[in-house]
Amino acid sequence: MGSRSAAFGSKVSSHGWGEALDVLYDRVIVPDGRVQADGTPAQVRSVLAALIDMGNHCCG
Repeated sequence: MGSRSAAFGSKVSSHGWGEALDVLYDRVIVPDGRVQADGTPAQVRSVLAALIDMGNHCCG
């Protein structure tokens, strides 16, 4: 895949994050009243996993 020079946004609603998000998106923002996570798909998965482990059941 070539370099990405154009920027665009997309709203995706999903509770089942497949590996396709790693290919399709460079940055993911997860709102739930406030921004819960912001970063690469891998970073967001890590943040959300930590929140769930702490008992904060955001986004679901």
